[in-house]
Amino acid sequence: EAINTHAIQPMQQFAYTTGKNATDSAMIIDAMDLLYTGNLDGFCLVTSDSDFTKLASRLRESGKTVYGFGESRTPQSLVAACDTEGTPGAVIVFRGSIIEIVGDLASLAGRSFLPPAWALGFHQSRWSYRTSDAVIDIARRFRALDLPADVIHLDIHSMDRYRVFTFSPERFPRPAQMHDELRSLGFRTLAIIDPGVSAVPYPVYEALRAGDMLLGRPDGEPYEGKVWPGATVFPDFTLERTRQCWGRFHQPLIAAGVAGFWNDMNDPVLRIGEAYDPLVEDLQHHGVPHRRVRNLYANGMAEATVSGLQSMRPGHRPFVLSRSGFLGI
Repeated sequence: EAINTHAIQPMQQFAYTTGKNATDSAMIIDAMDLLYTGNLDGFCLVTSDSDFTKLASRLRESGKTVYGFGESRTPQSLVAACDTEGTPGAVIVFRGSIIEIVGDLASLAGRSFLPPAWALGFHQSRWSYRTSDAVIDIARRFRALDLPADVIHLDIHSMDRYRVFTFSPERFPRPAQMHDELRSLGFRTLAIIDPGVSAVPYPVYEALRAGDMLLGRPDGEPYEGKVWPGATVFPDFTLERTRQCWGRFHQPLIAAGVAGFWNDMNDPVLRIGEAYDPLVEDLQHHGVPHRRVRNLYANGMAEATVSGLQSMRPGHRPFVLSRSGFLGI
């Protein structure tokens, strides 16, 4: 009955092939059969048995990714043989009803934030409003047509040469005045922020470079990619000092009247317009390979943004949209 319930396909074992070693051998044979088909990228080994250490090593020698799932008693040799760089991760299994599971998960990862009321309204966003006059014009047209709208998003063309935390002096010369008029029309704005920082002398780049707060190469120099501004460097949000510094960078935009922020390209995109595998890029988070913490990059950026808004606008609920994210963002 249990076999039918769980769709398990039984395999007959005769008396001369019973026991643990026989089962282990069958699994190894199956793994080798799969390996030589060449039709898969990796394996998951669900075991805490060190007997499979050589199997994991052999599979990786063939260029396959091997993830191991086992109990805390798993021998270190098997952990090191799998693709964890010798550092085991935790797998948490929840039990109970859906309500109980969601409650237990929220107790670990955090509960959903309560947004400001205005953020629940209608948002107008497109790529892209290239001048402040275009932003004011669209706001007036919404009101003239009696269409509901509460927020307008400012995309990358609001920046000075795509440098984050700036306004273009030509296209958005008076951002505070623009926001005053938008408020009179009942609008707030959400400004886009990318983690890619233009690698040219300007306050944001200089502060991050001087404070050793950038993702780096193995030789210790900052990793340089290519995003909207051209040559681009990236903050290391695993560092508390980076998160604090990044939060403070929002001050000029807040002073101009921006109500919330939209974190974009925060997977992060390292080289725009190119086909590449970010997990094999040779960059470091101050000694930690990027592939080990990539999924947390957007979380760190969001934490920096929210903490900055809370410190600069106490008593106001922050609102931050994020293109990317991981559990707990």
